[in-house]
Parts: sequence; C-alpha cells; structure tokens
Amino acid sequence: MQKFFFFLKKIKYTLLYLIPLFLITGPFLGDLATSLIGIFFVSICIYEKRIKYFKNIYFLIFIFFCFYIILLSLFSEHIYLSLESSLFYIRFGLLALAIWYSLEHNAKFSYYFTISLISCFTILLCDSYFQFFFGTNILGWTRDSLRLSSLFGSEYILGSYLSRFLPLLFGLCLLHFSKNRLDILLAIVLLVLSDVIIYLSGERVAFINLFIATIIIILLFNKYQKIRLLSFLFSIIIVTIITISFPNVKYRMIDQTTNDLFQNTNQSNIKFNYLSTTHEKIYLTAMKIAKNNFLFGIGPKVFREECKKEKYYIESGCTSHPHNNFLQLLSETGIIGALLYLIIFIYVSYKFLQTFIFRYIVSKKTILSDYQICLYVCIFINFLPFIPSGNFFNNWLSIIYFIPFGFILYSLDKNVNN
Repeated sequence: MQKFFFFLKKIKYTLLYLIPLFLITGPFLGDLATSLIGIFFVSICIYEKRIKYFKNIYFLIFIFFCFYIILLSLFSEHIYLSLESSLFYIRFGLLALAIWYSLEHNAKFSYYFTISLISCFTILLCDSYFQFFFGTNILGWTRDSLRLSSLFGSEYILGSYLSRFLPLLFGLCLLHFSKNRLDILLAIVLLVLSDVIIYLSGERVAFINLFIATIIIILLFNKYQKIRLLSFLFSIIIVTIITISFPNVKYRMIDQTTNDLFQNTNQSNIKFNYLSTTHEKIYLTAMKIAKNNFLFGIGPKVFREECKKEKYYIESGCTSHPHNNFLQLLSETGIIGALLYLIIFIYVSYKFLQTFIFRYIVSKKTILSDYQICLYVCIFINFLPFIPSGNFFNNWLSIIYFIPFGFILYSLDKNVNN
C-alpha cells in the first residue's frame, strides 16, 4: 500500500509540472489533469491522515462557496446547464491544496515547476516571434493581421496566458535564479520578450494586466525593484519602435482602442465609452439581471439564457457571459457570491497598501518579500473587478486563477509556523 501511494504522489507531481504545458494545448488536458490531481491528493491525505489542508479557514470559505453555487444551480431555471459549472468546481480548490502539499513535502517541487513554466514561456515566445515576423508559426498556423495566437491556434489567449503567469514566473525565478549576474540578465531578457509579445498579441486586457502588475511590482519591491524597472523601460522602447514601424499593430492597440473609448455620435459630439459600446451594453444587461435577482442571482452559467428574455433585452447586450467577473458573479450568484469575490480583492489590496505604507513611511523595508508580492499580484490582476474578463467559471481560466493560491497558502502557513 505504501508503494502504491508513493506512486500516486509521483503521478501527482508530474501532472502538476505539466499543467502549464497542458493549458497551451487547450482546456481538456488541463482540466483532466486538475481532476486527477484532486482525486490523488484527497486519496493521499486520507491515507496519511493529513486533515490540516481541509481545516484552514480559506478552504472552508471555498467549500461554502462550492455548496452555495451548487444550491443556486439546483434552483435555477436551467439546472443541468448551471450544474456543468458548479457541480465539480471544488476541483480547483483541491488543485491549490495539492500545490500547497507539494511545496511542503517535496523540496524540489518549486524548482521543477519553475523550470516547467520557463520552458512553456520559451516555447511560446520563440513561436510567437516566428509568427510575428514570418506570418505563420512553427506549425504553419497563419496569424491574424492584427493579433498573435501562437500555439493557441484560433483561440486568442496568448496574451492572457503570458500576462497571468508572468508575475508567478518572475517570483519563482527570484526564488531560484537570482544569485549571479547571468541569472539577472536572463530574467531581464525573459521579462522584456514577454512584455513585447503580450503587447503584440493584441489582447488589450492582457496588456492592462501587465501594466498594472508591473507598476505594483516596481512600487512595492524591496530588493529586486531595479530588475523590473529596467526591463519595463526596455520593453517600452521596443514597443514604441514596433508601434511606429508596423501600422497594423498601431491600429489594433492605439487606433482601435481610441475609437472604442471615444465614439463620434455626430460631427460635434464625442461620447466616452467605458471600454467599448459592446461592453457597455453587456454590462447594462448584467446589471438589469442583477437588480432583479440581487440576493441569489440566476445560477452559474445561466446568463447566456437569461439575457434572451425580453425584459432584459438590450441590443447586442446578450452573450455567453457578462465579460466581467464581478458583474457575472453579481448576476449569477447574487450579492453573496459577489461579496466573497470582493473580499479577496479587498484583502489583497489591503496587503499592498500595508506594504506601501511600511515601505515608504514606516521604514524602507516591506512586510512582504518580493516573491510574496508577485504571488499577490497574480491574485490582484485575476480578481480586478473593473476590467473585462473571460467567463469566471471557465475551466481554463479557473486553473490559472487557482494555481497562485497554492503558493500563497503555503507561504501563509510557513509564516504562521515560523
């Protein structure tokens, strides 16, 4: 029996290392790996009688959320559709706990996970630059005239993948590869190459996430502040040159954004839009639904059906999801689900404010290490309530959302033990 569970651990570690690669192939392999990791992790904990991972306050709150959204699904007008998102949502929390367990019981886990992320970034960056300069990637997939997709094919999520994982990768690199000048130089090169490709991907939300994450890191870092500042300055110079040199890049990132934000209603009147007219209409639809279902919402994944009703009709306002995490949770899970989401965002914001005050007013040191700041930045950009987002219950996005939580839970537990 001991050999069997030792074998399960090995498989679990391997699947965790492979998740960043699986996410490049699409949602299926990543979701399959997440489900298997959850099953293996629970089995191992039962065998080893390790219950501390399930007794901490963070997981208990998460369990409440899981039961809550299942209950909402059961009372929604589209039970089976809603249960697709809610019934097994617990697997993402188990993924975070499995990462925590792995960090605690495998001294090399963090290092090998870093190598996995670096490998995935290297593959994507090489393929993306090849696609940008030659029109097709290494598999022969043609690029859009305005956007890059690299190995993601028809899915334009290259920028999302890189921008959401970049703070985590930067933090892990500082943890394992910051002992000599060559490591620092390679880190700068990786950051610059990533910054530029995120911009060239044409995903404006990804670029906003990158910009916000970078500003926070530059302001709050203590030891490695200059690395990110220097790399970002190089990135700005390169991005400026590319924008001037390539009209299609300028059109997507500058002209189209300006046109979305400032709409000419007539020759003498310019209307300012929050992001775009399309986003505004979807948001208004979500708010109308939320107003009529304020306490408990309409059920996870049901927005796509509810927005078809005549009482919520707004031209171009009905889509598969509200394209904003906060509005989606407010309309689909009510004020309770939305508040849980906001609590996470407010908590991380508080940690940043506390760190800023301690760094610049109380003393010149921070209460969070540079590595911990990177972890919290991941959560911050994923939970920003003010910008567009994908479907909150999307499997691919949920995996990316919950991976940093595993590292944070381990870090918090380590601080308590010390």
